[in-house]
Amino acid sequence: SEAAKGKPFTQNLAYSLDGGKTLIRYEKPLIEQIVGGNRDPKVIYYAPDNNYIMALFLEDHEFILFRSENLLDWNEIQRITLFEDAECPDFYPLTSNGETKWVFSAASDRYYIGSFDGRCFTPETRQLRLNYGNNSYAAQSWSDVPDGRRIRTAFATVVIPNMPFGSCMNIPQEITLKSVNGDLRLCAEPVKEIENLYLDTKSFENVSVSKDNSFKAKVNSKACDVKIKLNSCDTFRIDLFGLSIEYDAEKNILKCADREAPVNNENVSIELRIVYDTVYAEIFAASGSIFMGMTYIQDTVLDRFIVSSDKAVIESLAISEMGKYFED
Repeated sequence: SEAAKGKPFTQNLAYSLDGGKTLIRYEKPLIEQIVGGNRDPKVIYYAPDNNYIMALFLEDHEFILFRSENLLDWNEIQRITLFEDAECPDFYPLTSNGETKWVFSAASDRYYIGSFDGRCFTPETRQLRLNYGNNSYAAQSWSDVPDGRRIRTAFATVVIPNMPFGSCMNIPQEITLKSVNGDLRLCAEPVKEIENLYLDTKSFENVSVSKDNSFKAKVNSKACDVKIKLNSCDTFRIDLFGLSIEYDAEKNILKCADREAPVNNENVSIELRIVYDTVYAEIFAASGSIFMGMTYIQDTVLDRFIVSSDKAVIESLAISEMGKYFED
């Protein structure tokens, strides 16, 4: 930022003595500048050793892990590289089939799954990717959610016409580990609380679509949550509010605007979940292992949910129209 120009990038601490009403800045930096621009500390509590772990961005594609017993004195324990990614690291455990694994990710949703013993993170997968969209950045997750879920959110940069503000946060996502086509993958889906915004749900089953007979359903709200299931052998296209989503069955590729995602679906059916809002749409596929956060400007005149294909069967479809999160 402009305020930081010419100043060293140090890691600092502020603490409270009144339950968070006011904050007191600690007298000196905890970690001095390592390289210019090192930033974005993510601190977690590591219960097995009763200490704290900090993930920090260094430069280019390099990150660093620190360890501390008191939140004041920090020792470097490891450096990690995430190619094609930078900034805003996140580091957290998830349980899969009763076994704890650790996820290390960065701002553009490249990640590793591996193990962590308090001093060394060992990747057990190649570098993987969650988001294939044109906009979803700097996702951070919350620790200690009361029901044990791992929930995160990110932001999307978008210019909103005729508005004095821009950009938005995406819908909070629950993060889990799942076996997808036999491989362990990080998966995201909208939190269940989104259902509290539902106004009405229209459901359809076993609807045939052909070149001369597209499926059409009117959507009355500006926001909706769509769950659709089709045969994975069928190429199809979905249109709503001026945003087009295409699935190429021959190539196993999901397309939206100028972005593509390799679905690699081995199931008989392909299931998509799409959450539409006025400037942002979130697409989830392959059990949530594929996410596409897409910015666009909604055209409310194009308020028909359309599925077109030379030949396809919509096995199931639910369109849930949503109200506002808060009233005007």
